[in-house]
Amino acid sequence: MTGDILATTLITAPHAQPLRWMAVLHGILGSRANWRSIARAHTSRHPQRGVVLMDLRRHGDSTQVHGEDTLEQCARDVEATIQRLEIDCDAIMGHSFGGKVAATYALNGARSLAKVMVVDAPLVAGHVGSSPSVMSVLERLRALPREFDGRQAFISRLVHDGLPQSLAAWLSMNLRRTSTGAVAWTLDLAAIQRLLDDYLRADLTRLYEAPPAAVEVMVVAGGASSAWPPSARARVEEAGRRHGRARVEVLERAGHWVHADDPEGLLALMSAFVS
Repeated sequence: MTGDILATTLITAPHAQPLRWMAVLHGILGSRANWRSIARAHTSRHPQRGVVLMDLRRHGDSTQVHGEDTLEQCARDVEATIQRLEIDCDAIMGHSFGGKVAATYALNGARSLAKVMVVDAPLVAGHVGSSPSVMSVLERLRALPREFDGRQAFISRLVHDGLPQSLAAWLSMNLRRTSTGAVAWTLDLAAIQRLLDDYLRADLTRLYEAPPAAVEVMVVAGGASSAWPPSARARVEEAGRRHGRARVEVLERAGHWVHADDPEGLLALMSAFVS
């Protein structure tokens, strides 16, 4: 089965023509827009490199896709999109759900790939590192009416239901204006649940236990996140000592939302790892 072409945004420094690219993959319920600031900052510091932001299947502008809602199909979509763009993509970074997509893409033998950054994405089965849990967020979203008078009404309802203001505002990025002037939720929550179920089933720890040939792996852990407790970090470090191609970096000030909590720390790691 082949992959579908995903919605993308290509980020480069002004007037630059990069020879090497990094694909960046968002988490569940996110979109490529979440990573635009990080991508712009990275390419401004390293104009020889470009960043391709992707909306994963059933997210953002990639909702009209074919095939099963699985990590394997997400990885095929990424591969098909890179091939269509005809870019030399030697690095990939994924956050949370996107981290397991990046791991699957790497383990499938992605051509030209040399660097994989897994950002606060536990690669074991049965664990999600976000707080509040994505399960509780989905439960609240399912209980919402289909339309709201405006974005603020949507945010206020979720805050009333117990979600943090910042998370509610982030979720509101998935609203679209209707023909009546109202705003409506656009994502298929049943499809999102299927993706999440497959995420929870998958154990991808072999990415750091035995990385594909010529591939280096960096796990980025938020110091205040539950995704990578010290015992899990130690497992990566031990694997890295065996083969020399995996390591853990901890951003102590960050929780699960590493790119929002410590963007400068993450940018420094990106520079050191892929540039």
